[in-house]
Amino acid sequence: MFREVGVQPPRLWSDWLALNRTLTQAGVTPLSLAAGDGWVLTDFLENVLLGIAPAVYAGLATAVDPRPSQQPQFAAALRLLGTMWSAPGALAGGVKRSLVQQFPDALVEVFGHRRAAMVLASDFAEPVVRSFAAEPDDIGVFTFPPLAPGAAAPVVVGGDVMVEPPTQTLPEFLQQLTSACGWLRGLSAASPRLLGMAKAAGQTKSKGTSFACSECGWTTPRWIGRCGECQAWGTVAEVGAPKAARITAGPVSSPAMPIGKVSAIEAESRPTGIAELDRVLGGGVVPGAVILLAGEPGVGKSTLLLEVAAQSARRGQRTLYVSGEESAAQVRLRAGRTDALVDELYLAAETDLGAVVGQVDLVDPSFLVIDSVQTMAHPEIDGAPGGVTQVREVTGALVRLAKERHIAVVLVGHVTKEGAIAGPRMLEHLVDVVLAFDGDRHSGFRMVRATKNRFGPSDEVGCFDMVDTGIVEVSDPTGLFVSEHAEPVAGTCVTVMMEGRRPLLAEVQALVGPSAAPQPRRTTSGLESSRVAMVLAVLSNRAGLKLTDKEVYVATVGGVKITEPVADLAVAIAVASSVMDRPIHPGLIAIGEVGLAGEVRRVGGLEKRLAEAARLGFTKAIVPADVPNRSKDLKPMDMQAKYGLRIFSAADLPSALLAAGLA
Repeated sequence: MFREVGVQPPRLWSDWLALNRTLTQAGVTPLSLAAGDGWVLTDFLENVLLGIAPAVYAGLATAVDPRPSQQPQFAAALRLLGTMWSAPGALAGGVKRSLVQQFPDALVEVFGHRRAAMVLASDFAEPVVRSFAAEPDDIGVFTFPPLAPGAAAPVVVGGDVMVEPPTQTLPEFLQQLTSACGWLRGLSAASPRLLGMAKAAGQTKSKGTSFACSECGWTTPRWIGRCGECQAWGTVAEVGAPKAARITAGPVSSPAMPIGKVSAIEAESRPTGIAELDRVLGGGVVPGAVILLAGEPGVGKSTLLLEVAAQSARRGQRTLYVSGEESAAQVRLRAGRTDALVDELYLAAETDLGAVVGQVDLVDPSFLVIDSVQTMAHPEIDGAPGGVTQVREVTGALVRLAKERHIAVVLVGHVTKEGAIAGPRMLEHLVDVVLAFDGDRHSGFRMVRATKNRFGPSDEVGCFDMVDTGIVEVSDPTGLFVSEHAEPVAGTCVTVMMEGRRPLLAEVQALVGPSAAPQPRRTTSGLESSRVAMVLAVLSNRAGLKLTDKEVYVATVGGVKITEPVADLAVAIAVASSVMDRPIHPGLIAIGEVGLAGEVRRVGGLEKRLAEAARLGFTKAIVPADVPNRSKDLKPMDMQAKYGLRIFSAADLPSALLAAGLA
């Protein structure tokens, strides 16, 4: 870029400012600043301070307790830097991007994307950049320019220390400093830029000290302002290294015995009284188990668990519901609305873990609900409730309480904006069961999914419906996702999806119309837009259906989300039906994945899907033609006799459309 603009590397600070103005006028951004790494800013500042006041810099470098803010020259150095950084167009991405940009990203901005002409780098970065550059000879290097002719030359490049400019030979200087600072003895004579005291307080960090994020637990050997894992600001703090402890033998809680002689009676599950939840848990709640139920705000976690607690109390199990987010009166009001007023259900509002344990001692429950774990605080642990350390310690304490007293514990967990469970990953490892509670805000339908279950299947789902009186279980949710039409309607097709082990019928609706826009709209709801776009492309190229000048809208019924490719064939038939304005047979279902070559591929669990369709009165089914060749499933004729369905085997998309009467 220097050659393109016709400029030379600067020799003085004033030359550098003039160079930046010339580059900006030529439409080139001068500098890519990695301010997200603290050493870049300190290198700038220390070199400018050294040029303004070498004596002040040397004094700060050797002071036991340096306080640069008390030096007027320090403020002058900051103002001088401001003249460069505040110039319009001086920084690639502006100030906001520069403040979060890390050093590797700054290198990529200059030598990869070529969005800036210069980057401040340590001397060791040059050979690395040259080794990866497409044109190594195009990379130039110049040292940090002094502020004026004859001014102190810069000495700090890529370090986290202030450097004392040596007036003696290097060995003499090292020997003098080593006598005063024992930690320098390990330095070699090849490290002249690492001389001097540490910036923070004139001492080195204790051995093993590291920094950890209070939000996600990410660790780093040095402090930075932004967590490298969760990207949160101001959450990285210093943590001490754990002390090595000598382990000695101690008393055992109970002697080990052969596994066959261990009684399993205490670990038998107890039904909760809610069949859909028992389905997900594998039969019920195991005494001593710790269950984590996580979901978005407002999805109905508290309502569901209040109903679970009430059902447990109705079965004679003393139950304690502890709320950390609502007062006891607020929970009582909701319980009255949902008919959850039961004598054996005890209610408390606590946020202190010690108080929760005290309530457990008083009530002696067999079932405990904590709403929520992020609101509880351990009295002996520093940090705010919901922090990584607090959540980890609170959960660990509740797990020990559950195992020691054989109390089934259910914890309510918050989720992040991305949908992950808030808190450390360790939280999911500590508990026995992890349940995800989700649903569409605009629909009352809710699903509980097991993502971890030590006592049962981890691929089951339970279905619920939010109503005015609370939450009710839905034993047969298929009707929620299939609409009823008095007359057959073009643009609809039914498929069978699998939610865990449960087959559910889902209707796909499509609407295709002409468009005057150069790029017709493609809108989806409840389906992956990328898969719908792929199916539309296959319809155009393999089935001869012209869609380039038409708008296409595809949606599911009831707000259900279909993520598996089983709906490909139903989408294709629904779109073709809408284009031709020809409805398909109302008793027809379509099951199959569509490939880019137009072939119809088989999907898993075909027999379960067909059995569910037959149970609900469907009479025809279009399935992939390769079913009998790749598995031990029943052949199409056998399936037709077993389920009472007329089976159409389709090898490709045109044959599937023919079977649907859309050829």
